[in-house]
Amino acid sequence: MYKSFLSKVIFTLCFVFMSLIPFVTGEAGMTSTASATNACNLPNYPNPLCTGVPTGTVLTTINSDYTVKTNNEVIDKKHITGDLLIKAANVVIKNSQIDGVVTNEIGGIFYGPFTITDSTVGPPIGCVVGVAIGDSNYTAIRVRTRGIDDGFRISQPGNVIVRDSYYKGCVPNVPDPHPDGIQSVCETTCSTILVTHNTFDQRGMTKSNSPIFIVDPLARNVTVNNNLIGGGTFSLQLEWGGGPKWNVSGNKIIYNSWKYAPASMEGTCSNINWGSGNAAVTINQYYQITSTVTNYTSCID
Repeated sequence: MYKSFLSKVIFTLCFVFMSLIPFVTGEAGMTSTASATNACNLPNYPNPLCTGVPTGTVLTTINSDYTVKTNNEVIDKKHITGDLLIKAANVVIKNSQIDGVVTNEIGGIFYGPFTITDSTVGPPIGCVVGVAIGDSNYTAIRVRTRGIDDGFRISQPGNVIVRDSYYKGCVPNVPDPHPDGIQSVCETTCSTILVTHNTFDQRGMTKSNSPIFIVDPLARNVTVNNNLIGGGTFSLQLEWGGGPKWNVSGNKIIYNSWKYAPASMEGTCSNINWGSGNAAVTINQYYQITSTVTNYTSCID
C-alpha cells in the first residue's frame, strides 16, 4: 500500500516537472509543449518553437507564386507554395508559410513598406540559393527562415527591423556559396537598421560568410543588440561607413563556433558605440545560455 502510494507521488512529481520543461529535443527543430509560448523572451533567444507559424494554425494553400498588388492587403493564415512578391504598400503578412522567398524588390523597384510576423519562410526540405526576406522598408518579427542560404537582406533606402526571429543557415549545392544570416547590399544609402534579439545560427556549415554581415559603406544608423550568433568566418562582422556611430551591445557569440574570430569591426571601432553585454557563451540544445566564457568589454577591430 505504502509503495503504491509512494509510486503515485513520484509519478505525479515527475509529470509536473516534465510539464515545466519547455522543449524536448527533436530533429534540428524541437517538439514543443504549451509552456514554450514565451520561450523567446530574454534571457532566452529565438528558436524553431517560438518563431514561424504558430502551432495549430490552419492554413489555406495558394499553389504558386503570389503577387500583392493592392495597398494595405493582409495575408493571414496562408500557405504559399512559391514566392511572395510584394508590389504594394502597407502589406501585412502574418501566421503564414511561404515556401519560396518574400521580396519587395520587383524589376529594380523597391516597394513597401511591409510587415511580416509569426511566419515561416523557405522550403521545408533542401537548401536553395536566395534571400528569405528582403529587401527594404520592412519589419520582420518572430519569423523563422529555413532552407535558404541567406536569411535577411537590407537594400536602399533601408528602414529595416529584424526582431525576435530565427535563421538557421544552410549550404546550397552551388560552386561558391556565401550564406549570410543578414546582409546589407546598398547601391544608395541604407539608413535606419535595427537587428535585435534574433538567433543567427551558421554552425556546422562547410561554407559560410557571416551570420551578421553589415559592411556596406552606404549603411547608416545601425543598431545590433541582444542577438545570439553562431558560426561563420567572423560571427559578427560590421564596418561603419559613415554617419552617426553604430550601436553594438548585448550580443552573445557561441564560443569557438567561428572560423577566424568571434567578431570584426574592420578597423572602425572608433565609430562603434560598443556597449555592455557582448560576450562569448556556451549554449544548450534549446539555444539557452549555459555559461559565459569571455566578456568582450572592448570593441574587436
